[in-house]
Amino acid sequence: MKASELQDKLFFKALIYGDAGVGKTCLAAQMPGPIEYWDFDHKIGSAIQYLKKTGNQAKLDEIDVYQFGHLKVKERIPEFEKRTKIIDDAISKKQPFAFKTLVIDSITTLSNYIMEDYIYRSQLGIKRPIEGINSMQDYQLYEKHMMRLLLGLLGQDINLVVLGHINIDKDETTGALVKKPLVKGQAISPMLPMWFEEVYAAYTKPDGSRVLQTGPGNNYATRTQRGFPKEIPMTIEALGL
Repeated sequence: MKASELQDKLFFKALIYGDAGVGKTCLAAQMPGPIEYWDFDHKIGSAIQYLKKTGNQAKLDEIDVYQFGHLKVKERIPEFEKRTKIIDDAISKKQPFAFKTLVIDSITTLSNYIMEDYIYRSQLGIKRPIEGINSMQDYQLYEKHMMRLLLGLLGQDINLVVLGHINIDKDETTGALVKKPLVKGQAISPMLPMWFEEVYAAYTKPDGSRVLQTGPGNNYATRTQRGFPKEIPMTIEALGL
């Protein structure tokens, strides 16, 4: 494929992370529709209220919500597998998706749930001294699962918006506090910013305005390939979508 042909197929692939309540869910719900929304955090209600309040209620008809976070582990495993299998089948058959944007809210909770699923599976019928403690094999299976899921979705002709909570680590060499997306697994966390073309940190400034940091600074892991300034308003208009 020539670069000139590829230019017409560019999609928005973004990892957006920040503190709870900063407005990530409301922003994600305004992405180009139709939207498939995987709600693991029980937060889609805030977006519904926001869209109604701002006179954008018609947008709600463009959003199909899958509330995996409301399900118990025994129910969540088959429901999530059923949904991802439909997507896998569409990928293998090279069929178009029914949605233009897929939102995962959030990768933090999704990673916890996938690990919980593997712990549940590995302990079925086995009596253990301490229930709910993961093994090394659980971590290995989880990491392969996450990589296959995310890299598979990143390669598709869709907009992919993945939301995450924030983790603050101390760099052992410099002592600096490093702010990164919060996700299970030592192998997955540092690779997330490498996989996504756009990585933004969402936060509220002292004056109350909500912004997205798109470039390096303030010890955030952020990047952009869209020529944005280092900081932009946290609006769909500022993203040009």
